[in-house]
Amino acid sequence: MRVHRGGPAPRPLIARWLERARPPKHAHAPAAEFRTVPAARQAKVTAALQQKLGAQLGPSPAVKDLIAHVGAPDFYDVLAKHDPKFAAQWHEMAKVQRQFAAAEPKYDAKTRAYSESMRLTLHAAVLQHFAAPESNHGLSLYDRFIALHPTAFHQNGAWVDNLQIPLAGALAVAEATPGEMWLNAAGLFEGSFITDAPTIQAAQWVREARRAALAGWGPGR
Repeated sequence: MRVHRGGPAPRPLIARWLERARPPKHAHAPAAEFRTVPAARQAKVTAALQQKLGAQLGPSPAVKDLIAHVGAPDFYDVLAKHDPKFAAQWHEMAKVQRQFAAAEPKYDAKTRAYSESMRLTLHAAVLQHFAAPESNHGLSLYDRFIALHPTAFHQNGAWVDNLQIPLAGALAVAEATPGEMWLNAAGLFEGSFITDAPTIQAAQWVREARRAALAGWGPGR
């Protein structure tokens, strides 16, 4: 048996590689808003987010058009109109969004709240990047959108360093993910090494909107 003297034993090569490959730990693991927002109050969540985006982003007609469709099934179809170079990808994303929404009734309450929050977080995040192209750091809007997903997962409680939804729920979401979306695995991996500030802001706005919609809610109210 080989004994190492003069300090701690060197770590195996694979351990050192995994340490370098591991996504950086975020300084703060946010507590997502997992309380159920009743269907009758979902419109209040969307309206509050749209109001926040309208106050924060520029007054261009394209931005206003997109804000008006935040939370809607055709959001990415509208984005395709404003980013025609990647229209095919955005139309595909619209189909993916509809597929995720169709799967939500089968989720547990916590996972469904996560899915609802993710949808709005992604809309608000990509809208911020659309309004400020310099924030894409040389990437296309679509590539930046793919790269910001890990930040959105983390912020909403479904990432490796902040998994707050049940494991069964995470697996159900993975099962609802269309196979073609796994073609973006390289972009997701690269995105796991960045922290996207607009996405953090978007997730916070969504949490605030959900909490506001629930404020004072109860039977008979």
